[in-house]
Amino acid sequence: MDAHILPGGTAYVSDIGMVGPVDSVIGDDVSSVLDRFLTQIPRRLSVGKGDVEFN
Repeated sequence: MDAHILPGGTAYVSDIGMVGPVDSVIGDDVSSVLDRFLTQIPRRLSVGKGDVEFN
């Protein structure tokens, strides 16, 4: 997490993580992402399934 407290007391977080399936590539199904990358053929990605994390 990228949390900061400025000298004047203001606090902020610029990156709080991801909401999505734990075993995924930024929320997409791993096999869909790998297939698209390896073949270089544009195609619709599938949403990953499984336990979800919220951080």
